[in-house]
Amino acid sequence: EYMGLQNYLEMKLMIQIMLMVLSASLLLAEEKLFFVAHIANAGARYPSKEKSDWAKEAGGVTNVGMRQLYLLGRELRKKYIEEEELIGEKFNPYHYTIRASFSNNTASCNSAYAFVQGLYPPGTGYSLTKDQTKRAVPPISWADFSQYQQELRDASLLRYYNSMPAMTYSGGPDFVFHASDACPALKTMINDYISSNSSLKEKREKLQTKYDIGIYNELRVKFKREIKTMSDALECRDIIVSAEYNAKDIGIVISKEGRNQLDEMYAFVNYEENLGSQIVARIISNGMLSEMVSQIEKSISVGNKAKRIGMVTYLMKEENILALLRLLSHNISTGTVAVPFASSLQIEVSQLKVNSHDPSDYRIQILFNGMKIDWIDGTKFVNLKEFLSWGKAMMVEDLLSKCHIETEINDTPWIIVGIVIGGVILIGVAITFYFVLKKKPEEESTTGEKIQQSYFQHL
Repeated sequence: EYMGLQNYLEMKLMIQIMLMVLSASLLLAEEKLFFVAHIANAGARYPSKEKSDWAKEAGGVTNVGMRQLYLLGRELRKKYIEEEELIGEKFNPYHYTIRASFSNNTASCNSAYAFVQGLYPPGTGYSLTKDQTKRAVPPISWADFSQYQQELRDASLLRYYNSMPAMTYSGGPDFVFHASDACPALKTMINDYISSNSSLKEKREKLQTKYDIGIYNELRVKFKREIKTMSDALECRDIIVSAEYNAKDIGIVISKEGRNQLDEMYAFVNYEENLGSQIVARIISNGMLSEMVSQIEKSISVGNKAKRIGMVTYLMKEENILALLRLLSHNISTGTVAVPFASSLQIEVSQLKVNSHDPSDYRIQILFNGMKIDWIDGTKFVNLKEFLSWGKAMMVEDLLSKCHIETEINDTPWIIVGIVIGGVILIGVAITFYFVLKKKPEEESTTGEKIQQSYFQHL
């Protein structure tokens, strides 16, 4: 009886273990990649403030940089299209979009075009029917397009090339990509933070003393220019790094000790001073977080794969990625290494339950240049509900008022003068309209006159 009971218990335990393994495997099998927010910076570029024989466009992306982004696109195509089947093999603007910063000396725009050519390379474009090929000609009567038609065959573009839009924003303050440029109070915030932080001031003074007898002297000799501040030295560093990435011999070799000092300087200025205050990182990341949170929530609400965006790419400045890293993860934002050209930050959203609209049924994984990074609480994976709550908490809702408060306080007298002058002009316009309309004969109004009268009433 004892042996029979022991066998029964062992069998029961085995069944329980098998059920647990089966349920775990079912859960793992059910988990599927749902959405990816992909943030990248431009490929290798020319020095940002310097033109020379080889650097034709200050800050523009080079051929080396475009190749970097193309290869990045090919790798992400392999992962997200061929393996994960997150988005379709052919470009569809309803499933994938790419946005780029226009004001970054075209580096982000050109990098975006190179990236999408890797994500959707030639050969993946659309073909035309016979009727469509006959219609697909410009209305030029004297031109003979037969030779080109034969080259194209049924392809819409040569070699089934893809023409994909990279959305840009250049119509005013850009708070998604360029909050640091669009916010006039941000520089004041950074300066206030630095000046009020005694340990930072002390560290800067010590570094300045070290650099005065170190890298500053080396740069003066090799660049034949005056070097007095960290800003001067970092401009030289930008030239050196750009030349290295683009394999250009500029005839300047910096010592190992000097290079270490330049990298130390870069880390201090960017990580500790400019991004030392969390509010600054939040303002720079504000538009980005807002768009990301909105896009994830929208994709969850739609649910249907055929009707939702599966992946969004943002090409932006290095400082935006630095700010995001500072907010997302402690273990990488406190590093001392600059973000390399063509770096890639992926925020992957995986679905744990099919067609669920509950953010708790999704989880997030963060990758930086292919490496999994811990979130701010030290975990590898984050529940999407927590991530969305955190993202909204990090947003600066009153961003415009925060950014412009300094300007409003300083310019109050001028604002009053502007209002008075504007009021006088408005009254003058109204009187002019009144007399012009009064002189018109009493007759049935035309459409144009009705619009004019409506405008007058509005004034």
